Amino acid sequence: MELNFFGRGSGFSRDHTSAYFSTPNNELVIIDCSVSTFFKLEQMDLSRYEKIYVLITHTHGDHISGLGLFAQYTFFTMQKLTTIIAPSDEVASDISTVLTIEGNESSWYDLITVNDLKNAPWYSMCIKTEHSPQLKDKCFGYILKVHDTIIIYTGDTSTLKPFEPYYTSHPPFSSIEIYVDTSVYYGMIHLKLEDALEDFKQIASRGIKVYLMHLDNVAAAKKIVADIPNIEIVTTIESNFPNVNLDIDKYGIDVNTLFNSYITDDILIDMIIKKQKNNRDIILSIAKDNSTTSSILARMVHSYYPWNLEVCDLIAKHPNASSETLAVLAKSCEVSIRLAVVNNINTSLETLCGLQDDSEKKVSLAAKEVLFKRI
Repeated sequence: MELNFFGRGSGFSRDHTSAYFSTPNNELVIIDCSVSTFFKLEQMDLSRYEKIYVLITHTHGDHISGLGLFAQYTFFTMQKLTTIIAPSDEVASDISTVLTIEGNESSWYDLITVNDLKNAPWYSMCIKTEHSPQLKDKCFGYILKVHDTIIIYTGDTSTLKPFEPYYTSHPPFSSIEIYVDTSVYYGMIHLKLEDALEDFKQIASRGIKVYLMHLDNVAAAKKIVADIPNIEIVTTIESNFPNVNLDIDKYGIDVNTLFNSYITDDILIDMIIKKQKNNRDIILSIAKDNSTTSSILARMVHSYYPWNLEVCDLIAKHPNASSETLAVLAKSCEVSIRLAVVNNINTSLETLCGLQDDSEKKVSLAAKEVLFKRI
């Protein structure tokens, strides 16, 4: 699961559906921001991000009720402007009105539309969908690219039809994940699980991971999909961990226990890289482990590049390192790291072409040799 979730609940729950991911450019992208999301964002170390985006699907309260608070929070406590992204000019106007009513100055945040995102490598397109008649033509989903995986995020929707071309146009078993609004008891403006289950199974049969979100009853949904391959309930921050404060140094928790039981992507970074930055053995174990995901590796590079050569060298050789992560490491001043990037099968042709002109002859020759073999 490439997206991380603050919450997965429906409109009247206490953990409204909201997701997030980080980019190789050290950006944080949040999808929707209710009050429940704001309280969880407040506990994160947001200062490490160069830029923070909030991508809006629609303007129901369980999706934007914390937006004004979050804009104020980043402006006043971090002196940073949050960039709010609306799916259309009309939705942008509605958001501006809501934020103004809440007492926000327009200088406290940046409000743009998806048309201004054409150069963002993680954004592909927004897709208008059907949800609430009161918000006709104002509800959207998104196609994103996160760590080399195509993400189809439906937002709140009562139909899969607008998204069909995007999961049927790819060959079976492509790297695609679809996150879909699902309700156990209530259909109408949401996809009712009972009615949509066969569609979900067909999508899953193509090797596409189907993740269910915006649930009115998580336990019931889990039972329904328990034995169906490639269909799962999204996991959240709370569901990834027991309600305890893990202190690695104090309690001596084994790294493998962390991996097998609790750790996922941003949570691992928050618990270990941020709070245990000097724990060399744990960090090296993570970098060496072949099960470490591309998203964790990307975050590690942004924490340790360029000063920790040992960690960067391990990541440059890692089989799960993404092309974006390797492009960062290709700029390393260390010859051995640049050579490792050349020899990593995940390195893009663009990065290899750049390394052809490397000032170090052996890097340049190695890049030319790999390019010759791959082309």
